[in-house]
Amino acid sequence: MEEREIFELLTRSFQTGIRSAKCKVGRQWVSTRKLDIVKTGIGFNSGQIHHRKEDEFKRDLKSVGYLKSLPALSRKGNPTYEVINPKSVVFPLKDKQGEIVNYHFEKLSGSQKVYLNQKGVYPEYPHPKTQVLFIAKNILSAATILSAGILENREAVIALKDDMTSKNIEAVILDLKHLKEIILIN
Repeated sequence: MEEREIFELLTRSFQTGIRSAKCKVGRQWVSTRKLDIVKTGIGFNSGQIHHRKEDEFKRDLKSVGYLKSLPALSRKGNPTYEVINPKSVVFPLKDKQGEIVNYHFEKLSGSQKVYLNQKGVYPEYPHPKTQVLFIAKNILSAATILSAGILENREAVIALKDDMTSKNIEAVILDLKHLKEIILIN
């Protein structure tokens, strides 16, 4: 599979996971924070997408960093894998073309937060005619703004990665030729 196809497959799995009747804890986490799963693109990583799948499928997941091989073998002598941050809520990050290229995983228990890679921005690159840009200190803050539905025409929000700017964020700001105001949100 191509990388784009792998991300599409993972995204479908994560979004199905958050809607699953078995995902009570994940939906409760989302509900407690008053997040809209459609507006935010939130999903749930059960860590089981690779179970009972062919080796080629597992290699594809390894190629994007979702799976890592472990040195131990299973009881049946099969390779074993470690899944990136299982039992976590997942936020998709997008590239300039609007394709999902990365995920941010927030563990339900504890405070572990992990990115799959360094690509993309959350929730997406703002429209080129954006005049007011809200910069949230983290993905959860940006998701809260999206869920609240307070953004007006020509306004956009993007999230810093762990309260830090990145080349992606800097590029976003420099690309916005109609930008009049930047508002930092804690």
